[in-house]
Amino acid sequence: MVRCNADPDLEKAEYAILVDRAMTGLGLGPMLMRYIIDYAKSRGIRELYGEVLRENEAMLRLNRALNFQVRAALDDPGVLHVSLPLS
Repeated sequence: MVRCNADPDLEKAEYAILVDRAMTGLGLGPMLMRYIIDYAKSRGIRELYGEVLRENEAMLRLNRALNFQVRAALDDPGVLHVSLPLS
């Protein structure tokens, strides 16, 4: 499952991806990430962002490989904030 919620002005959009554990390792995460990035770009969204659990190493590797900026979330030490400028 993939979701993208954009601000009304299309400045930023929050994304979320959920892959069932039984489906991990099949390349769905990278496929969904590329899809949501392409979708956001086609809508004129300037930045895509999300939150990733610190323990989710696979998603953090993927975000870094796609040039997302990764930084600590201010309110939860177990969560990292990821963002990708699109314009």
